[in-house]
Amino acid sequence: MLGQLFLDELTELLHNISKDMDATLMLRHSTVNAGLADLSAVTLERTLRVSWPSMVQVEGATLNAYEIIRHEVRAQAAHIADQVLKSTLPGKLAVETVVPFLDLNLQTAKAMELEIPTKALHPAEIIIHAKKQE
Repeated sequence: MLGQLFLDELTELLHNISKDMDATLMLRHSTVNAGLADLSAVTLERTLRVSWPSMVQVEGATLNAYEIIRHEVRAQAAHIADQVLKSTLPGKLAVETVVPFLDLNLQTAKAMELEIPTKALHPAEIIIHAKKQE
């Protein structure tokens, strides 16, 4: 029930957000995937540029995602935890960063009548292309 309440509030927010908004970053939440089809429909209907945190949402017709590879993050965390448990001093721990990557759905961009410049495609890791008309 709480999950549905969250989805209802999120849907209402998307319906009422200003169309002058350049873009919106949606944060990760387990309930979002359950209502992804409805949320994507609202963003398409209102031509809202929403960036989601996962490829799952981009495959579900959202415009783009800026994400990390979670298993790599977990491996980094496990490595650091191992070093700490072996009494490595904090000053001796390596500084590790996560490399994010971009996913784009050009089919959604086309439906929103957005032009995505070619140079914006170069840093994208995954690109979903528009389906060809038969």
